[in-house]
Order: sequence, then C-alpha cells, then structure tokens
Amino acid sequence: MQPIIAPSPAGLPAQAASLRHAAGDRRVHERVPLRRGGILELAGRRIAVNLLDLSAGGVALFDTGIDAVPGTAGALILDTALLPVTVAAVSDGRLHLAFQALSPAADSVLRRLLGGPPDRIPPG
Repeated sequence: MQPIIAPSPAGLPAQAASLRHAAGDRRVHERVPLRRGGILELAGRRIAVNLLDLSAGGVALFDTGIDAVPGTAGALILDTALLPVTVAAVSDGRLHLAFQALSPAADSVLRRLLGGPPDRIPPG
C-alpha cells in the first residue's frame, strides 16, 4: 500500500521558481555532489531515489518517473530525517526539490551531510 501525502501546511510557498535563468545560475546555496540514496514521498507514492547533489536549500535527484509538477509538496527521508520538500523544477532527467521549514533534528542531519566528508564525491 502506498502512503498518502498530506497537503502542504498553510503558509508554505506553493510557487516554484526556475533554478536557471538566461542571466545565469540563480541558486542561493552551494551544492555538494553526493552519492547517497533516500526515500521520496511524492504524489501519493514512496520511491527509493538517488541524490545528485545537496545544498542547504534543496536537492537534485535523478528523475524518479513520478509525475512531478512544480509546486507539489512531499517529503524526502535521508538517514533519520524527514525533510519537507516542494518540487521546484523537472528538467534534463532531474527532479529539483526545495526544502521547506525543517525541524531542528532534520536541520542537524542536513548540516552533518553537508559538512561530513564520508559521502562526498572525491574531486577529479
């Protein structure tokens, strides 16, 4: 049985902005390439995913095959954290998710993943 995703709580932004613009990359946070899996709950489905990169503001995944529409709310499970997300964009075989307000525990896991070297892709 597939889990049902609860609607986005009031007050969370529903609009999604393009991540790239003719004037250049509009990302606010530095992206960290990672080799890491997670679980995505979106559009009433739960699916294993592979991360491409991670930042304090969001994550890029390989396209999951789920009909993802910008503005759709869901959740990403990484390690022991449940991170609320909104689909920001779907392009070039990638799914771009923006993080919503994180709990202190989820924020702690995210900070550890961004700062911890074990899962970072080595340069080169």
